[in-house]
Amino acid sequence: MIRLFLPLLIIGLLSSLQGQGLELFEAANAAYEARDYGKAITQYQTIIEEGNISPEVYHNLGNALAQTQQYGPAMLAYERGLKLQPNHPALISDKNYLKDVIESDIFEVPAFLPVRVWRGFCRLLPANLWVLLQLLSLGGIVYYLAQIWLRPSKIQPDWLRLLKRVSVVTAILCTLVLTSLWYQYRSTQSAIVMNPSVLYSGPDSRSEAIGEMKAGEKVKIIEDFGDWMKVELLNLDEGYLMTSELEEI
Repeated sequence: MIRLFLPLLIIGLLSSLQGQGLELFEAANAAYEARDYGKAITQYQTIIEEGNISPEVYHNLGNALAQTQQYGPAMLAYERGLKLQPNHPALISDKNYLKDVIESDIFEVPAFLPVRVWRGFCRLLPANLWVLLQLLSLGGIVYYLAQIWLRPSKIQPDWLRLLKRVSVVTAILCTLVLTSLWYQYRSTQSAIVMNPSVLYSGPDSRSEAIGEMKAGEKVKIIEDFGDWMKVELLNLDEGYLMTSELEEI
């Protein structure tokens, strides 16, 4: 069952949607409950176009689109919501539900366990908190060096040596985490197939057709050829899709 997020239950959303935006969100929810999905879709899209984006708005938009069997746009809405909040439980649940509805024959090849563990560790904190920790650790290193420079002849107290060790280790860890997050962001430019499409072996419709893609399937963009995109599927197969059939997340 595709669920609806009601605004009275979303404390975070109330802080980001104010005035007309919140009123429009409530009106869109009312249209959804009345099964006027076309009206609900239009109102959710208006909220997003006005810059009032949130995981909950994308969640409800995805649900309304799914109810009208627009599976490509619905999956795109879920993915964009998860880009804002990767661990959002309702988005994850309904995205997985929609994947079952689509019945894709392409199964994702999971990364190696150490890679998954490291990525999970990197996402324990938002990127801005990792930056803050890095700045604090660098500040600790600078303070330690200042103490050595100002009092070179004095014996270092235990707490100062501990500060040095903790600051150095934290600075290195934060640098590795931020580098990893940046690489993941740069290397995971993904898109959603908006309509049923043919996967070709080359950037030309005269090339060999090597598969069929269903609306709502996710691909990783490898290279842009203008009217064509070289893509990698979740099972790591590669091929070419027309750019017009894809929408970047």
